[in-house]
Amino acid sequence: MKRSFASSLIVAAFGLWLTTSPSGAAEGLSYRAGVGDLLNVVVYGDDKLSGRFRVGPGGTISYPLLGEIAVADLTPREIGQRLADALAERIPGGGAPSVEIAEFAPVFVLGNVDKPGPYQFRPGMIALELVALGGGERRPPNGQSGMLQLIAAEQELADLRIQRFSEEAKKARILAEIAGHDFSAQTPIGNGDLLPAATRRQILDNEAALFEVRKRILADQEKALGAQHASYDQEIASLNESIVLHDEEVRLLEQEVATQETLVQKGLAVQPRLLALKRELSATRRNALELRSYLARARQRQLEVEQKLGELKDERIRDNATVRAELDISTVRTDEKIAATIASMNELRSLLNSAREAGRRATVYTVTRLENGRYVTTTVGELDPLQPRDILRIEVPGVATTAAAAPLRAAAAGPVAGASQPSAELP
Repeated sequence: MKRSFASSLIVAAFGLWLTTSPSGAAEGLSYRAGVGDLLNVVVYGDDKLSGRFRVGPGGTISYPLLGEIAVADLTPREIGQRLADALAERIPGGGAPSVEIAEFAPVFVLGNVDKPGPYQFRPGMIALELVALGGGERRPPNGQSGMLQLIAAEQELADLRIQRFSEEAKKARILAEIAGHDFSAQTPIGNGDLLPAATRRQILDNEAALFEVRKRILADQEKALGAQHASYDQEIASLNESIVLHDEEVRLLEQEVATQETLVQKGLAVQPRLLALKRELSATRRNALELRSYLARARQRQLEVEQKLGELKDERIRDNATVRAELDISTVRTDEKIAATIASMNELRSLLNSAREAGRRATVYTVTRLENGRYVTTTVGELDPLQPRDILRIEVPGVATTAAAAPLRAAAAGPVAGASQPSAELP
């Protein structure tokens, strides 16, 4: 009897506490739990049966000892009574659970707001408060700002067209350099019909001037290498003549040495004279070998000059081919930017026209709410109260909507923007 009386006192005290708690004061005892709500269950004296439990998609919570317990459409007091009745069959004389809503299921906002999505429900929340959480209404551009955006887009389009023509002119100059053709300001270039004649002329003049500068630099480099090549030609010719003379001198010395050897054998000449001639022949042969070494070195340097001449032209062609490939990619990107800018300008014009047509028409608020197992959509005012799991749609005349309701319905039990993470639930 004492334990039963104590339990009655606890239930009575919990009823008094619930009606005076913040959530109870705001929602009263009439609020009925639903999917996505987080329940705080407290069993005095038994921490194992206490904890926080999220209402699942099936309208149930997973409670220790009892398993799945249906709590949807029940008030906190009714949930506590259901848990108490079920626990009484397993733990006679146990403590009575107290239940409160620790966290309400989220509400959703979509349509013409800056930040559509789920938000934490607050008891007493009205439609206007949820719109504010979503960043406010997205309004069509007014006449002044819309025209400024349109002017900026037109300027960007003009800049892109200048860039596009510049790329075509540069590509034409590079192709002329690769092919060895002439390039001038009168060279025909496509995609310039939408530019002023003065702008086209300035771009072509700049490219023609650059073409002449690069042509002159290449000619100067080729001229310098050609001069080196001619210098080596002269050196090679001189060395060839010297080698011929040395070869002739060697031949004469060889004859003289042979004659002197014959005279020495007959006793008609002295040995020192023969030795002197042999030394002179050896020095002359050594000089001839050095001349041939100089000749080989001169020919090697001449080949290096010829190689530099070929590399100079190949490097110019290779660099131009690389730049041309980069220009091809840049041209594709520029074309895409032009198309996107034109589309943006068309959209701005459409929005401006819609804004003019919309005038001062009021924003329309509609709420989609689950009632008796079916979603029902009704028109509400900005000061009308909301309920957990409500889907508020904002429709501003002249502005396209941003989302659909179906994905939000599926996310009813998901994370909530601005909400604290729930504490760990008991298994």
